[in-house]
Parts: sequence; C-alpha cells; structure tokens
Amino acid sequence: MLSKKTRKKILSGEFVDLDNVLSEITANTGGGLVATRASQSNPKRKHIRDIGSWLRAWSAYADTVLLAQPHRGHELIGYQSIIAQANSEYHASAWIKYDRSFRYFASKTRDVQWDTINHHL
Repeated sequence: MLSKKTRKKILSGEFVDLDNVLSEITANTGGGLVATRASQSNPKRKHIRDIGSWLRAWSAYADTVLLAQPHRGHELIGYQSIIAQANSEYHASAWIKYDRSFRYFASKTRDVQWDTINHHL
C-alpha cells in the first residue's frame, strides 16, 4: 500500500512519478511488498530501469486506481500491455520516456484512452 499522499495524488489524476512509487515500496523479508516512507527506510531514490521495476511500481499505481474505480480495469491492463510490448521492441529509455510522457499528458487531459497508443508522444 502506498502513502496516503501518493494515493490521493493518483486518485485525483495528478501526475505521479513512478520512481517515487517504486521508492515507497520495498520487499520485506517475507518476499512481499510493503509501503515504507522512502526517507526512513530507503534514503536513496529508486529509479525505473527495467520492466520488472516498472511493473512493481505500476502494480501499486493501478491497484490504487482499481480500488476506487474498478471499471477502469480493462484500460489499465491495456496500458500495461502497451508498455510490455514496447519493452520487447524498444530500448528501455524509449518506453520509459513514453510511459512518463503519456502519464503526464493523461494528468493534463482527463479523457485519455489508456489502452490506445498515443502516436503523438
């Protein structure tokens, strides 16, 4: 679970940096994911560098959305599929840039279709 502040930003449609989300979640000794304050237990900021770290952060982001808006499941799974496909076709820097640009665009344009590639980004 993410911090209340991060969850609030996600649910209000603000841009949320997935690097920050990744920094909030850490693996506990049991292998699960738990929320932590990045400044307390993880002083170094984490960065999305590969599909595995993106999926960890994205899962926390999408879970937050789906708890409040379960009807968005199809579009968020579609977006995850777009990123997974881009990962197999392009260098990490390209699809990470697309993801960040798309989510920023979506925060400014509320009626975005997440499950459709935006060719203008």
